[in-house]
Amino acid sequence: MSIRTRDLTEGVIWQQLLYFTFPLILTNLLQQAYNTADLLIVGNLSDDNAMAAIGATGSLTFMLLGLFMGFAVGSSIVVAHAQGARDPQKMHRAVHTTYAVAILSGAILTILAFIFVPTILRLMGTPASIFDEAVSYTRIYFAGSIPLLIYNMGTGILRSVGDSKSPLVYLIISSILNIVLDIIFVGPLQMRATGAAIATLISQIVTTILLTRNLMSANGYHRLLLSKIRIYREEFVEIVQIGVPAGIQNALISFSNVLIQSRVNSFGEKAIAGVSAANRYDAFMGVGLQSMAMAATTFTGQNFGAKKIDRLKTGAKTAAFMGALFSFVVGLLLIAYGEPLMGLFSSDPEIIDFGYRKMVILSRFHWIFTLGQIHAGVIRGVGQSFVPMAISLFSMVGVRTFWNYVVPDILALVPRFEAFARDIDLVSWSYPVSWTFTFLITALYYKFGPWLNNAIEKERKRREEAGKLDDDLVSENAG
Repeated sequence: MSIRTRDLTEGVIWQQLLYFTFPLILTNLLQQAYNTADLLIVGNLSDDNAMAAIGATGSLTFMLLGLFMGFAVGSSIVVAHAQGARDPQKMHRAVHTTYAVAILSGAILTILAFIFVPTILRLMGTPASIFDEAVSYTRIYFAGSIPLLIYNMGTGILRSVGDSKSPLVYLIISSILNIVLDIIFVGPLQMRATGAAIATLISQIVTTILLTRNLMSANGYHRLLLSKIRIYREEFVEIVQIGVPAGIQNALISFSNVLIQSRVNSFGEKAIAGVSAANRYDAFMGVGLQSMAMAATTFTGQNFGAKKIDRLKTGAKTAAFMGALFSFVVGLLLIAYGEPLMGLFSSDPEIIDFGYRKMVILSRFHWIFTLGQIHAGVIRGVGQSFVPMAISLFSMVGVRTFWNYVVPDILALVPRFEAFARDIDLVSWSYPVSWTFTFLITALYYKFGPWLNNAIEKERKRREEAGKLDDDLVSENAG
C-alpha cells in the first residue's frame, strides 16, 4: 500500500489545512474512543471500583508516556523540514533514526513503569480498594510501550509527509478490535481492568504492524528498510534538541495532572470515577486543538523547510481561528448534553454529578487552551521548543500547583469562600486558570520573541555546514 502525501507548501491555505486536519480530527476522535472504551465497558460490565482503578491511572500513564512522546514531536518536525526542503538523504536518515529511538525508548519506558508504578500510585494516595487493580492495569498497558511509541512516531512520519489518512484507517481497525476484545475479556471472562489492559495491548500491536508495513511499502524517500534502522548522529541530535524539551513539557503537564489526581483521590472512589469519565469527554474536547496543533506544526515544518515564511505566518493565523472555533462549538455541545453523556459511564447520580460539574467548568474555556497550543505548535514547527517548554513549566506546573495547594488555604481564611476552598470544583478551576496564563505568555512570545529569526539562523548554519561537507566529499572522491 503506497502512502499518499500532501504538499502543504502550495495551494489555498485554509483548504490545505482543512483537508489535512479533517482526517486528523477523525483519527484523534477514534483515539479518544479507543482510550475511552476501557473505562466505558468496564463501567458497564464490571463495577465502580474497576472503573475507578482505570481512571486513577490516567494521569500517571500520560506523565510516563509524555516524557518519551516528545521524541515523536521532534522526529515529525525533522521529517517535515526534510519534506519541505526536498532533501531525500535527510528524510532517509530521519525516518530510520525515528524507528531506532522508538524501540530504545519503548524498552526503557517498559522497565521504568514496571519498577516505579506501585510507588507512584501510593504517593498519589490511590485508595487501597483499587490499588492492586490499578497497578496490574498500568503494568500491562506499559508492556506495550515499544509498539505504542513506534505507532505514535510512525504516524508522526506519515503526517509530516502530508499523509493524515493512513493513520485513520489503521486506528479504525484497532478501535474495533479493542472494543470487541474489551467486551469479551471484561464481560464473559470477568477479567475486569486487567482484561481491558490486555485488549489495549493486543490492539496496539496490530496497529503498529499495519503502520510499519505501510511505511515499508512506501514509494518515496521516506520508505522504511528494516535493515537500515539505526541512529544517525545529525538527525538524532536534532530530534533530541526538539524532542527533549517537548517531552519534558508533556511530562511536566502530566505531573501537574498527577498532583491534581491526588487532590481528586481525597474525595473518594465516586469522585475518582466521575472525574475520570469527565476527563474522557475533556479529551474529546481537546480533539480540535490537538488536531489543529498537529496540522499547524506540520504546515509550519514543511513551509519552513521550503523557506516560505510569509505562508508560514498566514497558516498560523488560519489554524488558530479554525482550532478555536472548533473547540468553542464542541464546548457548547458538551455543556448542553453533558449529563446524559455522563450517564453512559454510570447510573450513580453522585458519579454523574462529579463528572458533569468538571465538564461544564472546562468546556467554557477550552478555546483558550487551543489558541495557546497552536501558537506553541507553530514555534516548535520551526525547531524551537525550549521556550514553549519553559512557559508550560511556569503555567501548567507552577500555576496549577499554587492553585491546588496554596489557594485553598488562602480562601479558607475568608468566611465567604471557606466552603469553596474545600470543594472539588476548586480543583477543576486550576485548568482554565493555567490555560489562560499559557495563552497570554505564548502569544506575547509569538508576537515579539526571536523564535523565527533564531530558527532561520540555525538552519542557515546547518545548510552551510552541509555544503562544506558535500565539498569535502567531492574533493575526497576526486582524489
